[in-house]
Amino acid sequence: MKKLILFSLSIVCFMLTTAQERAITQSGKNVVLFDNGTWQLEIAAPQTRIVKDTILRKTENTELFYSVSSKLSRFFGDEKGRIKCNFICSSQNGVVRVFFEWYVPVGNADKYFGLSIQDQSLDLVLGDATVVTVTIADHIVNRFLEKSNLSYYAGEAILDQLVIDQLLQQNTIRMKVNWLKNPEEYNIQNTNGLRDALTSVIN
Repeated sequence: MKKLILFSLSIVCFMLTTAQERAITQSGKNVVLFDNGTWQLEIAAPQTRIVKDTILRKTENTELFYSVSSKLSRFFGDEKGRIKCNFICSSQNGVVRVFFEWYVPVGNADKYFGLSIQDQSLDLVLGDATVVTVTIADHIVNRFLEKSNLSYYAGEAILDQLVIDQLLQQNTIRMKVNWLKNPEEYNIQNTNGLRDALTSVIN
């Protein structure tokens, strides 16, 4: 019995010593107070509500970036060695998707990047350096656009709730595409594009 009481007391003491105090500032903000005298602003988790009806909500095809490819620029220079990426967000039956398209300014892009984007991951870097990873797993396309002399890659990712919440909180500043042959990172010009598009299809 004594051992049980001592064990219970030790748990209570541990909880008391590791507990964090919370306070409200004069301006009404919630903060977390730590034992070492520091504090941190408490950010409430976003309450994203995804519409779960059968109506298809879909954005226009929108440019995300037009950026230099480190691989292509070595051969063609910065001006001709740029890759363009567009996207379309959609939501239906509670499932949120992003369809990405990449336009590569060479006729044989598979030589530099591989034959397909199937099951490859994208790392989306947010404003605070958080990395959000999605996988391209549906509606895969890889073809040569002869009239434009472009290679075209496309594929779709399904976003889970955590990814949606992260993308809604901040702008997206860079994208790393894990191509089969040559992973590359690209600067995003339309930094609020994904954030705005997701907001329009889930509300």
